[in-house]
Amino acid sequence: MNTITKLSIAVICGLTLAACGGGGGDDGNTSTSGNSTGGQTAYTVTPSVSGSGGTISPSATVSVNSGTTTTFTLKPDSGYTASVGGSCGGSLNGDTYTTQAITANCTVVATFTAKTSDASIAACFTVPNNISFALTPIEVGQGYYVKASIGPGIFNGQTATAQTYFYEDGDSETAYWTITNKGIYMLGGTRTPTITDEGTVSTPDTSSLIIPLDAQPGQSMIYVNNDNISLKLTFIGWETLTLAGKTFSNTCHFQRSLISPNPGGYADLADSWYAPGYGEIRNDMAPGKTAYQYAGDL
Repeated sequence: MNTITKLSIAVICGLTLAACGGGGGDDGNTSTSGNSTGGQTAYTVTPSVSGSGGTISPSATVSVNSGTTTTFTLKPDSGYTASVGGSCGGSLNGDTYTTQAITANCTVVATFTAKTSDASIAACFTVPNNISFALTPIEVGQGYYVKASIGPGIFNGQTATAQTYFYEDGDSETAYWTITNKGIYMLGGTRTPTITDEGTVSTPDTSSLIIPLDAQPGQSMIYVNNDNISLKLTFIGWETLTLAGKTFSNTCHFQRSLISPNPGGYADLADSWYAPGYGEIRNDMAPGKTAYQYAGDL
């Protein structure tokens, strides 16, 4: 095995493979100049709505002191879900968007997407056919995935859907879930080979996470992983993503955050998108930093 640095399955990306973070985007024009008042530099944050389907409040430009954050409230119209881009970066929790620490003039752009009649939590985790697709790792050589495959699997003797993520050197991690009438059971994950780069044995990563089938945007679930770390998963809503020229409608956007103090190795926030027929197609491990995303069918 080569010396590519990998995270253990207890701290790698995804919902069952417990870590990674963030959200936010990097579009729109940004100016780095600010105004100085009483020795304190202030920058402008300009909110807007792309298209229709909801509102953002405040809707006028706000002045924010350098190094501080600000928040906006999103209100989707009935039948719509919200997502946020712009150049500020930040995270959406329920209907509240919190920017990163502001260090330049920047924008917050809200987009509201109509939820179609076939959008559902179950659909995002249903994969009727075996499929493989490439992933674009943002930091090649630093232990991120380059390919994924998804199909039937078995976890601790239970039949499940298995999504396997492959590293550059062929090592892999697999996340398992099953769909019941109570919800999506995110069962856990395994690693191949079972001996890690550090020479320790990698045991299965279990999870108590259940996502209700009737979860609504803004709804949160509390769960504990096998490291006894308390986590919160928030369903942000249904979104449409276009990756590598392919449009994925009705993807389920989730954001995971830490409740327990950070033991090290965990990102404070992690965003994952699951698409019908594909499973997880994108993961953001820090504000404005995508760890991996769909890059084409194989």
